Amino acid sequence: MDKLTLIPIGGLANRIYAITSAIAYCQAHSIPLKIVWFKDWGMGADFHSLFKLSPTIENVEIKDGKWYDYLMLDKPRRKNFWFPIFWQMIAFDYRIYEKDIYRYKNPQDIFTDFKKGKFVYLIHLAKFYDAPNMLKVFEPNEQIQARIMERIKNFPDYTVGIHIRRTDNTASIQHSPLTFFIENMEKEMKLHPEVAFYVATDSEEDKTRLKEQFKERIITSPYKADRSTSEGIIEAITEMYALKSTQKIYGSYRSSYSILAADLSNIPLII
Repeated sequence: MDKLTLIPIGGLANRIYAITSAIAYCQAHSIPLKIVWFKDWGMGADFHSLFKLSPTIENVEIKDGKWYDYLMLDKPRRKNFWFPIFWQMIAFDYRIYEKDIYRYKNPQDIFTDFKKGKFVYLIHLAKFYDAPNMLKVFEPNEQIQARIMERIKNFPDYTVGIHIRRTDNTASIQHSPLTFFIENMEKEMKLHPEVAFYVATDSEEDKTRLKEQFKERIITSPYKADRSTSEGIIEAITEMYALKSTQKIYGSYRSSYSILAADLSNIPLII
């Protein structure tokens, strides 16, 4: 493979795992990498309004999708009449689409496909490569880092993260009921009487119930979750890095956001 072009899709955590995997793989194998970041209904912000790439990373281009990129490099689908696939068939001699990812028995099977072309087009939404410190290749920009520091400045010495995923994640709704979090929060209070809880959730109802039950122990965002706007994505990053700053996280079943928040600081995740 002479060059890889990555189109990260999905939510915030999905994209971060796909991007960091691609960067780590290409850096390890001296392969130039181009990443095109498209906004959509679940990602309302450009990459460069959120993150900055480490200056130590070479041969990596990350660009925010322009109108012509949507015509040529976006994920082919009904919404765009599958038009981009015609350009992609010309520009890339091997292409890996979202549907292809699910046929891999394990994530590493993708490396075999990488050898099938010189110019490879890849759509991905998960971690497919692992390397030490790979999650440190980029970080929130200065404005968001200041917002994170403001959010966590009053964390006591022992703060536990609570991530409750709702809305469209049916698996989390089914397997991570509110009772799971309440029972574990009560256990934490018995073990650590001074404990505080940072609650990140897209459910205003669950947030209200926890505030009513645990009162001043609850630290949480004053904003309502909304991934369709730039401000909503900035808040999602702030929440993720606040969770990262706790001692452990009680997370939601099959939520890449819970997993990534714990991975960022290598802290325990209980699901």
